[in-house]
Amino acid sequence: MIWKVFDASRLGEQVPKGFNGVKISLDGQMLSELDWHGVREVAQSYIKKGLKILWDFDFGLFDRLPLSLGNETQFLSLGLAIDHFLSTLWKPFEEETLGVNMYQGGIDFSGDFDACADYLELLRNRFPEEIPVLVCVDASGVQSASDLAQLLNKERFERVHLAVRGGSLPIQEFAWGKGCGQRGFIARELCEVYARESARTGVLLPPLSEVTSYQSLEGVFRELRFPYRLIPEGSLTTEWDDLDYLVVNSQEVTPSGRRQLQGFCAAGGTIIEAGEPLPG
Repeated sequence: MIWKVFDASRLGEQVPKGFNGVKISLDGQMLSELDWHGVREVAQSYIKKGLKILWDFDFGLFDRLPLSLGNETQFLSLGLAIDHFLSTLWKPFEEETLGVNMYQGGIDFSGDFDACADYLELLRNRFPEEIPVLVCVDASGVQSASDLAQLLNKERFERVHLAVRGGSLPIQEFAWGKGCGQRGFIARELCEVYARESARTGVLLPPLSEVTSYQSLEGVFRELRFPYRLIPEGSLTTEWDDLDYLVVNSQEVTPSGRRQLQGFCAAGGTIIEAGEPLPG
């Protein structure tokens, strides 16, 4: 199912025709009373119209958190909001739930990127595995494609789905605000969804622990003019399905990565060294 989620700005806002889902906001901040009774009635009215629900948590992440990221009481409070959601909204509306959004804002998270990304993963752990959990990130201020690839590397977000606004890279999962990703979009205006040919080319992203930047791939991103996928090295064997070509910088491939590349070639794939001519 391709998500076509209306980004409602207020509770109960009328959803235009063509959307199959709607975002409902929940106040989950540390000092919230978690009074969501009015939300249930609105959710039921949307569901009667055939819409699915994307629950949009406002945890105050990250610039409106009253305490530091390391404060245990604050984290437990946010966890209680999640537990309350699971018992009062997810259980009765499980079949009509698309997923949950935990964050909406700049891709820099208004602070220490790595610490904030880790915090999101910790919050995600409070949700059952079967619930798709998203973060909506605005990448429009990132000019360098290689910098953006490093920020969006799924190695950082192994169990979180990304909805992206702006940026110079193909949207891998969900688009936010404009356009359509491979899995859909969250927006206020309907985006026409076309049948998309699966990307046959991938770009291998070195492990974040092995490199300080992806600058060596900047030229590759600049030259690619057709659909492609970003493939973290650690996920290569699970993500090379449907790929014919894989662009790599062999100087940044780990020994484990080299073994995976041998398997990719044995499966019929072709490796292209960064800087060599790309497939037409």
